[in-house]
Amino acid sequence: LAKVARAVGCAHRHGIVHRDLTPRNVLMTYEGEPKVVDFGLARSLDGLDRLTDSGQVVGTPRYMAPELVGGVDATIRPAADIYALGAMLYQGLTGRAPHEGDSIAEVIRSIEAEVPPAPTSLRPDVPLELELVTLRALARDPAERYGSAEEFAEDLDRFLAGVKVRARPASRRWRRLLSDVVRRIRLAR
Repeated sequence: LAKVARAVGCAHRHGIVHRDLTPRNVLMTYEGEPKVVDFGLARSLDGLDRLTDSGQVVGTPRYMAPELVGGVDATIRPAADIYALGAMLYQGLTGRAPHEGDSIAEVIRSIEAEVPPAPTSLRPDVPLELELVTLRALARDPAERYGSAEEFAEDLDRFLAGVKVRARPASRRWRRLLSDVVRRIRLAR
């Protein structure tokens, strides 16, 4: 996934946002190298291309950032692809997408209104550092996500190297929630 993030970062540096990053749009070569494909929904960062109508929801819902489900093309930035990378990591860690539902409408409602469950709530064996990376990439506010796909890749590399990741809980509310959970676990013992 770090290699995929670097490829996405290259597209961003060339002014292109993919807008439909999913596991299906990452192919593996015979040598085991990932390749990002299907730029059919891509947009240029300068906003000069108008391949899709404004207000139209496009992409694969389970991997869409909250700002994409509103269909507001003016807000489409690299942060949307970083969210999708986080959703792919989330699925790899937990076996499910961050937002689930029985219909596309339910998935979209979940993306608009809910924060995905922490990976450790579904799989307690997920390392906390990797959970922090995932949750930062999935932050509802694009400004709280990684600043670039390369930063996301670097944190994955740091985790793999056994070095402390840079991702930290983005808000005081999250930290307070985490400390409440830890306190309750201690009291239950």
